[in-house]
Amino acid sequence: MFRLHKNRQANSKEKYDFKLSNFKAIQVPKGWDKLFVSVTSEQTGKTIVRTSKGSVRNGSCQWSESISESISVSQDEPSKEFEDFNYKLVVAMGSSRSSILGEAMINLTDYTDPKTSSAVLLPLNKCNHGTILQVKIQCVTPISKVRSRRIKQTNSLKDDLKKEGHDSDSCSDITDSQVSGSIGSSSGADLYSSFHSGDASSTEASYSASDSHIGNDSSEAYDSVESDATKNNYNDIRRQDSVCSQNSGSETTTTEELRAEARMWESNARKLMADLDQLKKEFSDQSENQKSLHAALSAATAECDGLRKELEELKPMTEKSTQRQTSIADLSYQDGETKILDELKDELKFQKESNADLALQLKRSQESNIELVSVLKELEEINENQKLEIEELLKQQRNYDDYENINQENKKLMLQLEHVKESEQNLQLKIEVLERNLEETKLDLQKCEVSNQRFPQGTDGEYDSTLHSEENLVEDIERLKEKVQELEKDCNELTEENMNLLYKLKQANNDSKGGELALNSTAGELLIENNDDPFSKNVDSREIELEVKVEELSRELTEKKMEIEELEHNILSKDDEIKILEDLHNKLQAEYSGLQKEKNQMEEQMEVIHGESDISARSLNDLRNEVNTLSNSVDLHISANKILESKYSELQCEKQELELHISQIEQKSTQLSESISVLESQLKYMTDEKESIRLELENFKSEAVALQDEVDRQRLEIETESVDLKQMLNDLQNKYAEAQDKCEYLQREKTNLEAAAEHLSEERNFLRESNGELKKKNFELHEDYFRLESKLKESLERSAHYFIRVDDLEDNLFLGLEDLTSKERFLSSELDSIVEENIKYKEKCSLIESLYNETYLEKTTEVQELQAAVVHLTMELSATRNDLNVMESNEQLLALISELSVSKKNQEKLMADHEELLKQLENHKSLEVKLKNSVDDLELKLSFSEKERKQHEEELTYLKRLERSQFLEAELKRLKEEKQIQRESSIDDSGCDIDVEGPNVAEAESIERIQLLEKELAEVLEANKKYEDQLSRVIQDDQNNNENSPIPTVGGDVMTKEGYESINSALEEELRDLRERYFHMSLKYAEVEQEREELVLKLRAPKSTGRSWFS
Repeated sequence: MFRLHKNRQANSKEKYDFKLSNFKAIQVPKGWDKLFVSVTSEQTGKTIVRTSKGSVRNGSCQWSESISESISVSQDEPSKEFEDFNYKLVVAMGSSRSSILGEAMINLTDYTDPKTSSAVLLPLNKCNHGTILQVKIQCVTPISKVRSRRIKQTNSLKDDLKKEGHDSDSCSDITDSQVSGSIGSSSGADLYSSFHSGDASSTEASYSASDSHIGNDSSEAYDSVESDATKNNYNDIRRQDSVCSQNSGSETTTTEELRAEARMWESNARKLMADLDQLKKEFSDQSENQKSLHAALSAATAECDGLRKELEELKPMTEKSTQRQTSIADLSYQDGETKILDELKDELKFQKESNADLALQLKRSQESNIELVSVLKELEEINENQKLEIEELLKQQRNYDDYENINQENKKLMLQLEHVKESEQNLQLKIEVLERNLEETKLDLQKCEVSNQRFPQGTDGEYDSTLHSEENLVEDIERLKEKVQELEKDCNELTEENMNLLYKLKQANNDSKGGELALNSTAGELLIENNDDPFSKNVDSREIELEVKVEELSRELTEKKMEIEELEHNILSKDDEIKILEDLHNKLQAEYSGLQKEKNQMEEQMEVIHGESDISARSLNDLRNEVNTLSNSVDLHISANKILESKYSELQCEKQELELHISQIEQKSTQLSESISVLESQLKYMTDEKESIRLELENFKSEAVALQDEVDRQRLEIETESVDLKQMLNDLQNKYAEAQDKCEYLQREKTNLEAAAEHLSEERNFLRESNGELKKKNFELHEDYFRLESKLKESLERSAHYFIRVDDLEDNLFLGLEDLTSKERFLSSELDSIVEENIKYKEKCSLIESLYNETYLEKTTEVQELQAAVVHLTMELSATRNDLNVMESNEQLLALISELSVSKKNQEKLMADHEELLKQLENHKSLEVKLKNSVDDLELKLSFSEKERKQHEEELTYLKRLERSQFLEAELKRLKEEKQIQRESSIDDSGCDIDVEGPNVAEAESIERIQLLEKELAEVLEANKKYEDQLSRVIQDDQNNNENSPIPTVGGDVMTKEGYESINSALEEELRDLRERYFHMSLKYAEVEQEREELVLKLRAPKSTGRSWFS
């Protein structure tokens, strides 16, 4: 048994080729166009294939490409389940996230059946519009390959059994009989009852179920089949228990083959049920179509019956009309026809004249547009010449005033070009109005065609000529339309040329602005040279030519406006004519209703007259027979209106012959009584009226047919217009999408500008702070200035006091002149001295003020120089620190990226190891299931121990992932915080003062972080030791249980010991691998910590160097 399991592989690789085709997206929202589908593998994450871009029409987008993909699938032999191969289908308009409409997932291993190709409807994930992607998936691998693989597997298993040396004869008989019996029973009534016992709903549910449900159902079906087979055919197997126990491996292989075949039968049955449901749906649709066809047939038969009744009612009218048809009626009819034909000819002449006028006007407009194009070309040439002349001006350094005049002339030319553009837009609008009027004239012509169809074939030649002329008119109109389109193209080209001219003029203005700087420097030297320059004369002459051309263009524009006004006047007159025709149509409808009423009255009178003319009807039986033949011919002609029109002349000839025959019969019937003659006269009158009513009815019928044709034509036009509108909407949606892309781009630029604005706001705050300090210094200077002013005021007050004392003394002098004449000179001398002192004091004050002003100016200049120096220093500091920060951040990011890549690789290795362990555990479980008969007690204990081991492994892996993710996240956060701290420190250190406490705080924070990391490491190591102790205890318990377990038989003991020893050895190897991996991970963790410490030291080093710059 163990040799067999050693030789057999755990899983087998099988290659399948798939074809994906008929891609179609349904319910695509508006604004999404030019979509493509990309197929990406979930395992590798790479895009395999991408379709071409398809346009969206009516909310659906279809791709004609087909995609082929081949995969190698591994299949587990115990469970017979394929490995999942998931592929992602992404529907998008571009590569950015905003241009992705949605995505869907497909597992290709669900469609490995090569017989059927299934169309799958996949609702798109991450899409709020309800869009669905339809794909047709087909397995291209031939059926023979699949069967040959399964046969090879069975043959290899049989060869292994033969090598073991078992009794091959008995076993082969048993297995072959089992295979044949199981196949027969599976293809019999039991499988049919299992497939068809449920309703349609159950079949649909089973069709949509997953592979796990299919496996369960197939196993149940197989159990029932196997039980029936053992009851009916294999009673002898009970006697051969020992042989069957030895050949249990071969039985398992046959059961697996039978299960696979049962699955195939089940899938085929489900697909057949799905086909039946589709056929039922198609049958129901066909029955509904048949019902609608029956309804249409019934309506058609009802219409035929109504027409037959009308014909039967018209038959007596035709009989009476054939008896007596006067020449007066014929003459009046011919006169009416000639009048109508004359009116139609006049209308056609008028329409031809109007079309000719329109053609002339269009030719004139074309000629004027050609002239405009020539004028614009001349303007371009003039503009180029002006550019060359401007360059010569720059070279020769001409006068600045002449250059300004040229700029003004260019501006005038720009205005004139804008006026020309406006006139062109007005012309385009008026041309569109003319096209609409032409379409209305077409409709009027078609109405005339319908009205011409009323008249008999006597006027067919003239009518054909009119139709030919109308066709010529239609061709002329189409030619005019083509010319109008050419005009529109010319207008568009003119607009583009105008835009180019504007661009060139702007460039000329820019060149002129650049030349102004060079001209300003040498303006004083060139004033004399420019007076004798001949270039100014050339400019003046060209300006005059341009003005003349502009006047000519304005005249042509006025002429075109006059022509357009005439066209509008003609259109208004045509509108009036159309209104008159509509009024006539309404009047005709009113007359038609009155005639119908009169017809009803006449029918009532005719019923009375029929009662009186029963006696005279016997003599007219022959005529009635002939009229019956005519009525039959009339039935045939009504069924085909076109044949009636072609044979109308033959009917007239027959009518003339009938009139001759009627005249002969009238000669025979002159012997009848006078009462019959009176009745005949009344009948003639009534028949004439009936015939006129019949003709009018035919005319109205032809008009109704024409109206139906017009309605159909209008429907077609509306549909075409709706298609054009949809295309316009698609174009607008594309433009809207482009505008959205532009908006996103502008938003990104906005974010960048906001970041720059924030940077500028920070600089502004810094400048504000420095400005505040300068204001404080300025305030102190102002205070000194006010102190000096107060001192001056005190000195002035003293001088005023002295002046008062002088006045008092003068008064005393006037009072005691006689007594103090001797003392006047003394006092005057004292006064002079005081005045001199005052003057000296004033001069000192002025000197002090001038000195104060000089000192103030010197201080302000010093302050400005200090500000400039501070700004320069801050700029240098910010530049150097930004460079350092960028370098450090780049190094840190590279280190972190390398660490992340290493951790991801380790994680992928651990995941692969974990998957291998899970697969090994599944193999151990299969071994335990096979050994249930011999080791029931050990099976429970082993399953319990395996569950615990799984839980421990999962917990270990989960803890490792958590530790790694937390460690990486913590490192990233710390690095971000360090960057922020560096930025804040760079902003704070941009001033003149530097904090000394900064490095101490950073060092304290780094030490705390290192201590936290050491604590976390210690906790993780303790948790890992606990889990290792638990695993070792579980292994010891399992060994003790194995030693204490009972020994049922010798063979069973050997089997259990060997199996259990192999399991224990495998578990011990797994534990060793886990310990080694954990040891490697701890080493890597220590290396990462060392790298982090080195980074911290590197970060501290530039901080210390940055502070030394200010020392």
